[in-house]
Amino acid sequence: MGNQYVVPYLSLFDENGSPAAFYENYGKTVLDTVGKGRLFDWNYYPVEDFKYNTETNTIQEYIANIGIGIKLFSGGMFKANYQRLRQDGLIDNHYMKESYFVRDMVNTFSQINETTGKVTYIVPYGDILWKTGNNQESYAFRSQFDFNKKVGQHAFIAMAGLEMRQIKAWGNSMVYYGYREDPLSMVPVDFTTSYLKKPFGSSGTIMGTPNLSPTRLNRFVSVYGNFHYTWKDRYMLSGNIRRDGSNIYGVATNDKWKPLWSLGAGYVLSKESFFEKLPLNYLKLKATLGYSGNVDLSRSSLPISGSATNSTINGSLPYGRIGTINNPSLRWEEVMQLNTGLEFALKDFPLSGSIEYYIKNGSDLYGETSYDYTSWGARGTIIQNVAAMKGKGLDVQLNYDLKSGVLGWQSSLIYNYNSKKTTAYYYPNDQSQLYRMVNASGTQINPVIGYPLYGLAAFIWKGLDDNGNPQGIWNGEISTDYTAINEGSIGSAGEGGSAYFIGSAIPVHFGGWLNTFTYKNLSLSFNLSYRMGYYFRRSSFTSSALINYGTVHPDYYDRWQQKGDHANVPSFEFPLTMPGRDAFYGASEILIEKGDHIRLQFINLTYNLPKISSGINNIQLFANAANLGIIWHANRRGLDPDNPEAIPLQKNYSLGLRASF
Repeated sequence: MGNQYVVPYLSLFDENGSPAAFYENYGKTVLDTVGKGRLFDWNYYPVEDFKYNTETNTIQEYIANIGIGIKLFSGGMFKANYQRLRQDGLIDNHYMKESYFVRDMVNTFSQINETTGKVTYIVPYGDILWKTGNNQESYAFRSQFDFNKKVGQHAFIAMAGLEMRQIKAWGNSMVYYGYREDPLSMVPVDFTTSYLKKPFGSSGTIMGTPNLSPTRLNRFVSVYGNFHYTWKDRYMLSGNIRRDGSNIYGVATNDKWKPLWSLGAGYVLSKESFFEKLPLNYLKLKATLGYSGNVDLSRSSLPISGSATNSTINGSLPYGRIGTINNPSLRWEEVMQLNTGLEFALKDFPLSGSIEYYIKNGSDLYGETSYDYTSWGARGTIIQNVAAMKGKGLDVQLNYDLKSGVLGWQSSLIYNYNSKKTTAYYYPNDQSQLYRMVNASGTQINPVIGYPLYGLAAFIWKGLDDNGNPQGIWNGEISTDYTAINEGSIGSAGEGGSAYFIGSAIPVHFGGWLNTFTYKNLSLSFNLSYRMGYYFRRSSFTSSALINYGTVHPDYYDRWQQKGDHANVPSFEFPLTMPGRDAFYGASEILIEKGDHIRLQFINLTYNLPKISSGINNIQLFANAANLGIIWHANRRGLDPDNPEAIPLQKNYSLGLRASF
């Protein structure tokens, strides 16, 4: 274990059964020579170290509520509620002197007089206690007028109200060195002086300077109202309007406040007289159109700066550093959604369900855009409301409920379709290129105009050459010039480009199938889920990962080794002489797999025992198996598309008894 990079298959014990040493931060050669034996043991022992580290998390929460309700007249009610919350959290991390954390800190700041051999411990050898406090205080006030009245064939339900919320959060941290619990004591240390640090001679101060977290204060105000009107129990009209405000947005009042609304209508056709001739027992048509807003609490229209004090070398003078530039044009994100759908139930067949189609358009979405670097200097981009997207989807649910004597079968099939793509984005670079999707994992939003929000693209793969090097396309020709392939014009394969769009990295089609079979008091249920129409990028062996980080991959054994090998894993390159070789292979289409799969979520068996006592209403025995894994997958290697690089989810089995009294 002479490398500081730890891999899962290393043994925790040596050949004698003693705890094995891991080189957490530095290699064996460094630790065997630094200090010449005059420092504390600098090795890390995983099977022992956990004994010397404890974390205690204490949370105290106080909640007070008060409310009032007054009936004003027939159908009219006024309500008011106020809630106050205070939460104090304290995390104590106690590192005993035998822990690696303490030994590492003491050794790092130890000063050795090479003439006398004397060691001066700047950090005292003893326990370390790290205290972190997190506090939050909030209030919420809501007043609301409700109206509910039915007059003949007309039914009215309405409400109007005001809601205000404030959330205040702050915190602190402090590190105590040489800590002793009994008798209570600690050793003061110098947090301001810069010392030479071992093993490489860099300089730095002791961590743990008393710290106060900045106070964060967020306020929200909302004025809202909605109504629902029904005529003859079949014609329905509803609406909602609200005006939300937040203190995190810009100078202009119009940016702080956002009017939001929705309007809906419904029609129960099965209430009409002519409907009796149709083979349906129930049919309802519905549609809604609305606008909603989104707030990102990590954004601010005002500049955010942090204050601190310089070290003694720099005169201990206070200074401030701007971490976020002022952004006065920042405003709410807006989403428009149109829903149309129907609900139905057949007359002479136990089938019911719903179908819903929706369109969703987002505007003023947060995105990265160019910024005048000379006016700030920290970076050349800023987050603003510059992006837009369009989406559409279909939700279908079918329910089947068959009963025949003591036998029963309930089944629910769910199908969802969802597709969304970027329609506007002001990225600093050429937004038409697929470069960002070629180098993306697909796990985060990666906006490229005209493509899905979570999209994957890949370099065209042309196999390995006679030396085991991966080959791509450049100017329509097979090439191993990885710099040219990467930096050149990236278009579609049909345009002679070196990469092309693969597809969505998240499922386009997904859903589930839940079934329950019953016989008298016995019930058996299972649930299948499916995810279709997407791709994922798997990992593989690369020479740079092995040489630089000591990381190997099972594909290493399938690598090209000699001329004539029919392999798709490049040869081991040592030394590394071809820039971009591993990056090209890692982003090529050979490592793209289809993510389609069907998963067995759970199987549940229950039996309801007969009632045995007047005080016990129900006794149920149950057996459950969950996370049973994938029963079909489209990829060639049997990988779990949801966790391709992780250990499969653990199967869970349980037996139990439930009773209600």
